[in-house]
Amino acid sequence: AVLYEINPFYPFACTAGLVGVGLIVLWTFPTVDTHSEPDEANDGGVTDEPLEFVQAIRTAQQYLTGEELRWFIVYTGALYVAHQVVSTFIQPAALASGLTVTQLGPLYAGITGLSAVASWLAGTVKERFGIRGWFTFAPLLVGVPLLMTIVSPMAALPAVAGVRFVDKLSGTLRKQYVNDRVSSVGR
Repeated sequence: AVLYEINPFYPFACTAGLVGVGLIVLWTFPTVDTHSEPDEANDGGVTDEPLEFVQAIRTAQQYLTGEELRWFIVYTGALYVAHQVVSTFIQPAALASGLTVTQLGPLYAGITGLSAVASWLAGTVKERFGIRGWFTFAPLLVGVPLLMTIVSPMAALPAVAGVRFVDKLSGTLRKQYVNDRVSSVGR
């Protein structure tokens, strides 16, 4: 926020510098041998041998369109789309509620911190409610705060934060659910 007040270019230059430093650090990491012997057969005779691109697409299609996952993916995809649409309006909603451009940085930092907490809570939510229970309740946690913005536009920022929280927690549980039902073919 302070850098933006000095010159709007500075935050972008700092980000580029940090990414450059990250690339240099990444370059110092050891490489992984991907050409080693495949493991013994696992999960019904499936090996960890890498798949060719076309074979990988067919395998993913087979698993993801199967009876067990098809509706789960469509349902959770709708939650994800809701998050993406709402994310488009974070900045306009923040500015309309009276925040300045320089206050957007702390807002985004807070929302990112909230996302981290959501991911951290995924195990606890799974234990207490189960994945099915969470995905039964999650649409209410998205819909009700968004409907509240009709009554009070000031509810927009908490609604956006809530939608982001639900998305991150749902994403963690969604990936776990799918991974539990798809073997490690070609990974």
